[in-house]
Amino acid sequence: SPLLLASVGVVCTPMVMVFSSTVNPSGFEMATAVCVWTGGLALVLDHSERPPRILIASTGLAATAMVLSRGLSPFWLLVTGASLAALAPRAVLVLARNRSVRLASFGVAAVSVMAVAYVFWAHALDVLPAGLPIAKGTPVLKVVELAVGRTDVFYQQAVGAFGWQETSPPLLVLGAWMAAGSLIVLLGLISGSRRHVAVVLALIVASFVVPVVLMVSQYSSVQGLVWQARDGYPLFGGVILVAGAIAFRKGTLCLSILGPDGTVSTAFRRIILVIAIGVGIVQLGDVLWALRRYSVGLGTTVNPFDRVPGNWSPPIGTATVVAICVVAVVAYGWWIVRLSESQLRLYAGAAGADVAGAEAATGDLSVGGLP
Repeated sequence: SPLLLASVGVVCTPMVMVFSSTVNPSGFEMATAVCVWTGGLALVLDHSERPPRILIASTGLAATAMVLSRGLSPFWLLVTGASLAALAPRAVLVLARNRSVRLASFGVAAVSVMAVAYVFWAHALDVLPAGLPIAKGTPVLKVVELAVGRTDVFYQQAVGAFGWQETSPPLLVLGAWMAAGSLIVLLGLISGSRRHVAVVLALIVASFVVPVVLMVSQYSSVQGLVWQARDGYPLFGGVILVAGAIAFRKGTLCLSILGPDGTVSTAFRRIILVIAIGVGIVQLGDVLWALRRYSVGLGTTVNPFDRVPGNWSPPIGTATVVAICVVAVVAYGWWIVRLSESQLRLYAGAAGADVAGAEAATGDLSVGGLP
C-alpha cells in the first residue's frame, strides 16, 4: 500500500505526540491503536497467505496493550476487528487457519475478557462532570444539536490543542492537516474497490455518530456533554489509515503512477510531497504555537522569541529548540517521501508481474490486479 506509510504520518497528529510523551492512558491507547490498525491492515490485505510471525506477534501485542488502556478500549478493538474483517473476509478466513494467528487471537481474546470484566467491576465507564454544562430538563433534540455543534472543537483537539484545551492550533496548521488527510481519504475513495470504499464510508459516518450517541447517552447523569477528541481517536484515526491502505491497490492503477521506465511518476511524487509538507507544517506549526504559549503567553504577542516580563524560556534557549524542530521536521518529511516511493516500487513490481501474467493468459490488460 504505497500511501499507508504517509497515512501513519498524517494520523499521528501533534495531539498523539503530546499525549504519547506524557504518563496517561490516552497516549498509550492512541499509540497502540495506530499499531493495531496498521498491523491488521498489512495482515488482511497483504500477508494472509503466509503471514510473518513478527507481524502477527507485534499486532497481537499491540491489541493486548490497547484493550487494557481505557474503559472504551475493548469496544474500539471490536470495531477495528470488524472493520478489518469487512475489508477482506476471505483473507480473515485464511488467517484463521494459521496456527500462530489462532494463538495470538486466543491471547487477545482472553485479555479482552479480563479487561471487560475489570471495566464493569471498577465502573471504568463512569463519566466525571467535566464537560459542557447542560441545564436539567433540556430536550434531547437540543442536546443532540449541542453535541453535533462541538464537532469543530473536536477537530481542533484532534490536530493538537495544548494546555487545558484552551490553546487551539492556528488556522494554517488546521488547514494543512485537513488538506493532507482529505487527500488520502479522497484517493482511497477514488481508487478503492466497492467493498473497501464502503468500509471507509462506514467509518466516516461512525466517527460522527458514535461520539454523539455516547455523549447524549451520558448527559443526564453528569448534566453535561463529556467528550474529547482523544476519546474517539481509535475510530476516526482508522478512517485515514484504511483509506491510505486501500488506495492504488489495483494493479493497473498502481502502474499508472509509474513512469515508462519504472520510476515513480511526477504525479505520485507530488501527492507524497503534498502529504509530507502538510505533515511538516502541522508538526512544526503546532510546536511553535505551543512554544509561544509557554514562553510569551496567550496575549497579543505572537513572536515566541520576544521578551515579556516574567516569561519562560527553554533551558537550551528558544532559538536552539526551534532549530532542532526544523531539522527534525525536514528529516521526517524526507523519510516519509523516501519510504513511500520505495513501497510503491515494491508493490508496482508485484502488480506488474500480475498484470503481465493476466495479459499473457487472456490478452486483456484490464483483468490485471492483485487480489
